[in-house]
Amino acid sequence: MASAPTRPLEVPPYHLQLLVDSVLDDFADIINASSDPRNPPTTVRCAQALGKDLYVGCANGLLIRFALQDHPHRSQPAGYRLVSQYMMPGNKPVDEIALAPGVGKMLVQTDQKLFFFVYPGMEPVPTALINPIRMVVTFAMDEGPVDVHPPTVRFSVVKRTGVAMYTLRERLFYEKDFPIQGIRMLRRYGQHLCIANAERVYCGINIETGTMLEMLPSSQDPTTVVRPSITVIGQNEFLIVSWMGAGAVGVFMTGDADPVRGTLQWQQYPESICIDFPYIIALLPNKSIEIHSLTTMEIVHVVTPPIPAPVFLEPRLLVSSAGLSVPSSQRIEKLTPLPVPVLPPPPPPSPKEKGENEPRGSGLTPPPTPRKLDDGAGGADTSKAPAHARSGVLVLGPNGVQTLVPTTLITQAESLLEANRIEDAIVLAEQTRNRLKMNASGVEDDTAEELRYVYQRIGYLCLLATRFEEAGNYLFRGELDARLLLRHFPDLNPSPLLVPPDATADVYAGIADQLNALGSVDEIIAANLVRNYSPHLEMDDSAVVKLSHVLKENARTMLQTFLRKARNKRMFDSTSNRDVSKVVDTTLLRLLAENEGTDVQDMIALVQESDETIVLPDVEPVLVEHKRYIILANIYERRRETGKLLDLLATLVQDKWTSAEMPDPMARLLYVLDQISDPTLLQKWGLWLVKRDATRGINVLMASRDKRALPKKYVENADLTLLKQIREASAEAGDQFLEYLVLQKRSTDASLHTQLAQRYVGDLLRMLEDEQVTQEFELAMSSYLEGSRAVPFLAYVANDMPDTDAKRQRLKVALFLQGSPIFDIAAVRNDLTKKSDILAFECAILDGKLGQHRAALATLATTLRDASSAEAYCSLNGIVIPPRLASAVAERAGLQAWAALVNGPKPASRRATLRAPSEKERRDEAAEDDQKRKLLQILMEVYMNDGTTATEQTARLLNAQSLHLDVVDVVSAVPSTWPVSKLSSFLSRSLRRTLHAHHEGMIVKAIAAGQNLEATDAHFSHVLALGALIEESEPVEGESIAKEVILEKLAEKAAGIAEPHEFREDDLS
Repeated sequence: MASAPTRPLEVPPYHLQLLVDSVLDDFADIINASSDPRNPPTTVRCAQALGKDLYVGCANGLLIRFALQDHPHRSQPAGYRLVSQYMMPGNKPVDEIALAPGVGKMLVQTDQKLFFFVYPGMEPVPTALINPIRMVVTFAMDEGPVDVHPPTVRFSVVKRTGVAMYTLRERLFYEKDFPIQGIRMLRRYGQHLCIANAERVYCGINIETGTMLEMLPSSQDPTTVVRPSITVIGQNEFLIVSWMGAGAVGVFMTGDADPVRGTLQWQQYPESICIDFPYIIALLPNKSIEIHSLTTMEIVHVVTPPIPAPVFLEPRLLVSSAGLSVPSSQRIEKLTPLPVPVLPPPPPPSPKEKGENEPRGSGLTPPPTPRKLDDGAGGADTSKAPAHARSGVLVLGPNGVQTLVPTTLITQAESLLEANRIEDAIVLAEQTRNRLKMNASGVEDDTAEELRYVYQRIGYLCLLATRFEEAGNYLFRGELDARLLLRHFPDLNPSPLLVPPDATADVYAGIADQLNALGSVDEIIAANLVRNYSPHLEMDDSAVVKLSHVLKENARTMLQTFLRKARNKRMFDSTSNRDVSKVVDTTLLRLLAENEGTDVQDMIALVQESDETIVLPDVEPVLVEHKRYIILANIYERRRETGKLLDLLATLVQDKWTSAEMPDPMARLLYVLDQISDPTLLQKWGLWLVKRDATRGINVLMASRDKRALPKKYVENADLTLLKQIREASAEAGDQFLEYLVLQKRSTDASLHTQLAQRYVGDLLRMLEDEQVTQEFELAMSSYLEGSRAVPFLAYVANDMPDTDAKRQRLKVALFLQGSPIFDIAAVRNDLTKKSDILAFECAILDGKLGQHRAALATLATTLRDASSAEAYCSLNGIVIPPRLASAVAERAGLQAWAALVNGPKPASRRATLRAPSEKERRDEAAEDDQKRKLLQILMEVYMNDGTTATEQTARLLNAQSLHLDVVDVVSAVPSTWPVSKLSSFLSRSLRRTLHAHHEGMIVKAIAAGQNLEATDAHFSHVLALGALIEESEPVEGESIAKEVILEKLAEKAAGIAEPHEFREDDLS
């Protein structure tokens, strides 16, 4: 038999606290109190409590509700005061009270009836809704989990005939019953009942199966009869007590009659037992209260009533409550939140400064008295302090109610810490923490608050002992504000943007003095080293210095770990303080940047997850100092601080800074520029870039030009200015940008076209200074002249010449000179003069643009012998390179941008619009046809002036263009020496065409005459229908009568007279 703990706790787990000293003082006029003050009547019969409500049932039928109310003075603890009362029918004693907050009901048994009240107001439920249950011996609530969908409470009622099962929601529902008579006690958990039957034998009943199993008798001494005792411990677990003759034993049984755990022993049979996890509490006949540990089965404490004890408070009954709030002054003293500055106080003044600042006087005047916390004039707001403890056991006396208040965690921890037993305090805190994890019902909020306080106390003591890793763990479990931990690292020096100078954070009143007494981490380490090693070692000894360095690293590691945990916890807490989040994320990034072993990906992840809470001015210099440029670049990019990002990348490109984490800053810079839409910024960095990479820089400047939103009249001026700036930076880039403006953006500035044309021609002329290039071109021309080729000269150059830069440049020049409409033609033609023999084709293009058609055609037809180009020149009114030829050449040489100038936009087809030509269009077409005839005439004259060598070309021209040549002009121009056979085809075609035109005219004339006759007849019929009198001459003798018949028919038709229709069989089909 265990009568005392093997190692008693220094602080008992419980102490008695008075809740209501005299229940019926306010009802003295309705109670017949005993005249003997030493033996007052038993008035309190039962009680129940939950939260801040206490319900007491009395022997005279009075049901009273007390509520915990605050004291008028905030610094004083609250107390229970009477709120309402209700007199049960017949003034019968109240036997039992049960609370069902899940359904808002309260059950009260009196006079073998079970009544229902509204919880918490204690108003009777109307009998129309729920009738009282009659013939009740006792009842038991289901102490298992309550259904919430919908809220449902189950209970069992013992009657003389058996046990009835009920379900309580908004209304009462009967389920079933068990015909077992003589039940003396009943407890229920879920689908299991534990009863004491008529023979006082404990039995377990399974409600679902209806089976009943015996356990053991309530008394194993046949000479002694005891009152059965059953207590619900947990899920399908009951504690039953049996009298052994020399003592009582408590056995833990399941509802299926299986023993579990160990056994409890008492020297006397308990009058009342209840559970307050992890303790079993029993009231013995000697009025002492024994407390056993549920885990060790040992007695941990015995509560003995004070001697002499007030009779009205003598313990008579223990009642388990679901959790009662108890006033606590200790919680006010320790857990009141006090605001303290986030930033550490300034260092104390030097002795000299102190002497200068001391007030002058005798020094006898005492200093002002500091203001107390509870003076009501300021300081902490004690209304925020959790001023209530939590109790689960009521101790009922004859006329008073006490409670067994668990000795607070704060009290136990403080006693251990004051004895410097930190390890024992840690064990105590961990046990409490584990208990809270097991009981996640939410009723332990006050204990959780105490646990946070204890963890903070332990954490600061570990910090003082330089046990930094443990300090960080316990301070985190204590939910310390991260800003307060930062106070001890003044070297981190947060900016006012991160922590304003007047920023404060709440800390427990019991922690404030300890917090303010601690200095910086460096001071803590120095004091610890002096305490442990002085005077054996000097503070500047190498071993001490090395140890100091290690401790400082440990402290920083602790801070980093604390901040990581705080971040992780914040992800699951939507109510986190943004100011604290900023401090956590910013400081953590600083610490990671300072640590050379930190993985870059960790910092990148931190930036991505906490971009909005990182204060840039605090981390920027640290990241630069430790060359964490990629992290800084990520921050700039996420915050769209493009200017700073480009400055950083430019510095890396210029090798002013180096970074192994960013080996190719140029690629990153180009990527950033590609995402920018600001044309001014693009232009600035494009100019910077062309000095280092002309092609990439031009691409950026092209993008800036495309994104510029300027009126059209300002665009050209802006382009000229930008081109000048680019050329100042790089001539090569300037040429590329010039090509971009002319070829891609189709600038209409003539000076730009002239510059580009002269550059192309100049580059070609410089290439021709190379004799090999000149020889290649001369060889190509002689080869073309020697052969009889039907292809144009330009096509021959593109297809048959070797692919060289000079060839490509010549093609580019030809296409541009043909396609550009606005360059200075005369100036460019003048540049080509010195190489006109080799560049005859290009000269022909320019001569055509200058209107010197005879010279252009002479070059094409006689110098180059390029009949195709000469005829195309005539057909296209002065264009040497047709669009189709330009496209074919560009496709082969990759010069589509230049060919696009030749092709130009396609004019809208009149046929596609289905409209007749306008007068202007007709005049333009006529002018074009006239111009074609003139050019063909010039070409024919050029051929004829060339002598007999051009006879074949002339004949071919006449045959191909006979439609546009006048036969008279041709015959008059042909030399008399030409044979007629050369002109026979042209003459026959021309004469045939003339005869065809004559016949076509006659046909058209006849058709027109017929149309005129039809119109005349239609007009005649119309006039006749209007009733006009038409005089006709007498028919000439011999004239056919058909005319009269026709006129008569027309008149009838005009008058609406139709001929009768003759019916035919065909009409039926």
